[in-house]
Amino acid sequence: MPPIIHCVRHGQGVHNLSYANHDLHDPELTPLGEEQAQALTTRFPELANNVELIVSSPLRRTIQTALLAFPSKLKSGMQVLAWSEVQEASDLICDTGSHLPDIKARFYGLPVDFSLIEPDWYLKVAREMGPNCSLPPREGTACPAMAERKA
Repeated sequence: MPPIIHCVRHGQGVHNLSYANHDLHDPELTPLGEEQAQALTTRFPELANNVELIVSSPLRRTIQTALLAFPSKLKSGMQVLAWSEVQEASDLICDTGSHLPDIKARFYGLPVDFSLIEPDWYLKVAREMGPNCSLPPREGTACPAMAERKA
């Protein structure tokens, strides 16, 4: 049976509170966003037991969401796999990630695997990002790679 891929949006981020906050660099979750992430497997219980791989963009709010959403999986030894291929396609400041050493320091000691992250991952390439971004090429790379990684 082919793998099932569930795409989950991050919980409410500080940048979601107002358009003015779109100028915040790599914002974290709000308290409501943390609650939303923690409620994910309660609202969708089939996710609680059937997850075999957790992949997250290296943005702070997405890693936070993954860590808060799947505590039982992480306690059993699973890690969040940070992967820039699934990052936000926008080139807004709030959708631009942090330098790898900063992200590693922020999540130090937590079950996050940064092995796939290149040092310059946060640099937005014009043809791959922004309002005219075409998602199918990234989707065509990401989905098979996730299926292969799981196997």
